[in-house]
Amino acid sequence: MAANCPAAIPSLLRGCLDAYEAAAVTPSSMLTGAGPIVSSSRAAMSAIAALSPRETQKVMFVLQDANVLPDLVLQLFLSSSSSSNRNDSDATTTAAFLIQHLSTRCNADIIMTTARNYESKQETPAAPHHASLERGSSDVVSKVLKPDTTRSIAHGKQQHHHQQRQQQHTNNIVPQRQEGLNHTVTANRKRRRIISLSKKAAWKERIIDRRPLPNLSNILVQDKVLATDVRTFILTSIQAVVKVEDTTPIQWGYATLLIRAYTLILYRVGIGAGSSLGSGTRFVEDSMTAIGVLATKLESSSNDIHHTKATSLGDEFRKIATCACIITFSRFSPIADAKQNNFMGGSAVAACVSCLTNLVTPSISHVSDVFVARVVGFLDNEDATELRTMIHSCFLKPCEIKKIFNDDSSDLEDAFFNICRWTSVKVMLQKDVIVARGVSIPAVTEDVMALVDAARRCSMEDAELDRIIGELLRGEPQHCSQLVRQSAVISLVTHAVVMLYKRPQPRLPLILPLHLEVLASNIGGHRHNSSGDQKLASHQQSQFILQLLYACIFLNEFPESAFAIDPRALPMDDAISLCKNHAHKGNTGVMKSIESILRDTMANHCPELLGETDVHTFPWTRLHTDHPRVVSPAMMSRMISSCMNNNKVDPSGGAAERSFLQARALFPLAEVDTAAASALLSTKYSPKPFFTYTALCRDPLTLLKCRVSIWMSRGLRRILLTILRRLLEGNCHITRKTAPTEDAAQELLAVRNLVVVRILLITLTGTFTGKASSSGQGKPSEKYCVHCPMTISIIRSLVSQHEGLVAMLIKQGLPNDAIDVLVEYVPECFTDAPNILKLLSERNSLTAPERLAAADGALRIAIAHGSRNEMQAQPLAYAALSVLVSSFFLVVGAVGVPVSVLSAEGGKDVTLKCRESAFRMLSAIQKIKGGTQSKRGIGLNHEAAIALQKIASLCQGDNGMATLAGSAAIRRKAILKEIWDAVLRAVNSMGGAIQM
Repeated sequence: MAANCPAAIPSLLRGCLDAYEAAAVTPSSMLTGAGPIVSSSRAAMSAIAALSPRETQKVMFVLQDANVLPDLVLQLFLSSSSSSNRNDSDATTTAAFLIQHLSTRCNADIIMTTARNYESKQETPAAPHHASLERGSSDVVSKVLKPDTTRSIAHGKQQHHHQQRQQQHTNNIVPQRQEGLNHTVTANRKRRRIISLSKKAAWKERIIDRRPLPNLSNILVQDKVLATDVRTFILTSIQAVVKVEDTTPIQWGYATLLIRAYTLILYRVGIGAGSSLGSGTRFVEDSMTAIGVLATKLESSSNDIHHTKATSLGDEFRKIATCACIITFSRFSPIADAKQNNFMGGSAVAACVSCLTNLVTPSISHVSDVFVARVVGFLDNEDATELRTMIHSCFLKPCEIKKIFNDDSSDLEDAFFNICRWTSVKVMLQKDVIVARGVSIPAVTEDVMALVDAARRCSMEDAELDRIIGELLRGEPQHCSQLVRQSAVISLVTHAVVMLYKRPQPRLPLILPLHLEVLASNIGGHRHNSSGDQKLASHQQSQFILQLLYACIFLNEFPESAFAIDPRALPMDDAISLCKNHAHKGNTGVMKSIESILRDTMANHCPELLGETDVHTFPWTRLHTDHPRVVSPAMMSRMISSCMNNNKVDPSGGAAERSFLQARALFPLAEVDTAAASALLSTKYSPKPFFTYTALCRDPLTLLKCRVSIWMSRGLRRILLTILRRLLEGNCHITRKTAPTEDAAQELLAVRNLVVVRILLITLTGTFTGKASSSGQGKPSEKYCVHCPMTISIIRSLVSQHEGLVAMLIKQGLPNDAIDVLVEYVPECFTDAPNILKLLSERNSLTAPERLAAADGALRIAIAHGSRNEMQAQPLAYAALSVLVSSFFLVVGAVGVPVSVLSAEGGKDVTLKCRESAFRMLSAIQKIKGGTQSKRGIGLNHEAAIALQKIASLCQGDNGMATLAGSAAIRRKAILKEIWDAVLRAVNSMGGAIQM
């Protein structure tokens, strides 16, 4: 019919294809004649293809478009290629078809069909008897689908849910008819469209096969004749390439395609059996001879095939040909199945030896030299597992490589192990020369995997390995720019550090802290140079990243080493920003991995720096070349010294602070902070002290030894506090890491914070004692009061970190002005109310003046912040007022003594000290808000009223006046009058509700 009516051929093909699909998906229990229908449909399509080459092309196109009968398509390819007018394009098409279907066991047919099944099942409800098939196919799809196919399925799910929402919306809107005729028509259109899509999905579900289509590799394993024809076709095509004249250049891309198809055929099907051209020993001999000749021609024409790209056509051919040679060995029984080194000889084995020698001996390019060096290294060390993984990764898809150790793993493992033993016995290779070519500096800059394998196997001398890695990391910066583009560079650096474990102490690293500091300063020198140096600066930045990566890995492996770096002294935040900048240029995967290692190092050794990496940008890449003025750390240090020694030049310190901020924006923070700290601690007549940032972090209190004039200058004070805050954060982690226990670390940090808070509070009040006068009495120097938000912020931060810090400050004693600042500007002091209450309850730990001074601070805290928690404020106020009432006679003084004889250790009168604290407490009571008309503060009001009544009663009932006369009586009467007046003022401020 097709021969008599050519116009009906497309319809006949579609009918045969529909009949085949319907019979193939129908269970045998429902249709007994499914087998004959399938065979008849296949025979009919073969007959149509035999009419003419044009009809053959039509049949192949229809079958490939429908993704069915790959074996029939392959037979048609072979028949068309074996005709008299055969050309290279036919062989190219056939080889591409084989590669497409044999690269993975889950070929494109199964992937596309399963995807369509999954989509159709998501669009329409499944029949009950198909439930099990649906569950099975969904598992297959989740394992083998490509990302694009998965996205399309996800889009199909979203479209299905959207269609359901449209259907529900339509069903709700159409019956109501509230929006007029236009809305009704639109809803009806949506409904018809949804019904049409549902019908189409149901049709797809009935037509498309739910079972995986026959796999081409399985078909070739079962059909020995077809497999022999395929091997014969590939072999003759390769031999045709070999037989070209010497004057005609070889198309190495075409040759590579044929060798890849040859490798897949042998891997999936094997070499076959028999003595024909496409099977057995003859096939191995002819194929190895042809590939060996191509390898010889590749060496002679290597100068003509190289391109500027990293991987040329010659490199790809050499790689695939080497893989084809190894796969042939694994399928050739005289090599793969030999036991106890009883390897057989023969012409085929000699051809294998010659082919392998011709492939690995010459030096074609650095890229292929690295690959060959890895192969020879695996063969020499009998590393069959790594050899098998590398060979399979060259011609199989990633999803298939994960399964190679599950399918016939033991047989393949034995075959590759026998290959390693066979090459060591029968093949004489210059292994040292080949491996040395792969680990040379030019080769490693192209691909580091050969050096990684050598470091992992410890197959090189330590001195040689150190020389190569040291030259890569410390040599020309261009090498590092090429290394950071390779994902294996992290493995190389890691192995370079781990190999130090086998060496005796001291384990000297290849990168010392001084190397990093010098390189960082060199990079800084190119920040504002001409554009011609920007390329060199980029190379040095890559070198800095790799050296820092090595140093960080060494720090993680050997944290106690004397040669380990201190991350706080290096621009870690700048390095992370630089990794992000390089990631935008295309090295995303490598740079993200390096950034992750740097962040992990910071988290383990200096977590306080992690917050700076998100806000501090890398300046070396964002500075313009025409920057008008760059403030270096040395220039900043000179400006700070000038401000300290001559206040008239910069009285407020604004210029010095501005230079400090500019330097921090352009240079590493550790370098700038160290230079600023040295300037702040210097004097006019002495050289600047030398500090390292690590030493400052270990002892941040050194910074508080600065001159008093620094605290009086706003700009210098802010510089000092900025450095101090960062040093305290670093010291916090150092203390926790070096302390024997966590409790010991907390005690050390609490003592440190106590000293810092005390000094900062005193500097805010501005009271300092000068030199003693000739009479022996010290005279106060200039007194000033500073309101510095930065100082208050640091105080609040330190107080909130440790419970009991305020109670300890009150116990040790503070100036009255410092107590007022603490109460007014540090609301966190109220959290120490329970500890202050315990302090007031102790009888023997404090003297009477100290106890009354502590009660003064406690009362002020309760009054200022008691509204936050009345339940804590009322007991605190009660305890403080109880101390005031019980100390009344110490405040008034001893009876009958005209001059007070009670004195403290410092020589100051105890009575005067107690009297000062008592009057401060009475004045503080005046600040109690509320009263009987307000619920707020009613508890404090009640406690204060009781205490005032008791004090008033003591003043009225004082019996000492009856026995006193003269100046003592006058003095005592004046004191009682002052106390009485203070009580009256407090009563009046509280509303006068107390009965006197």
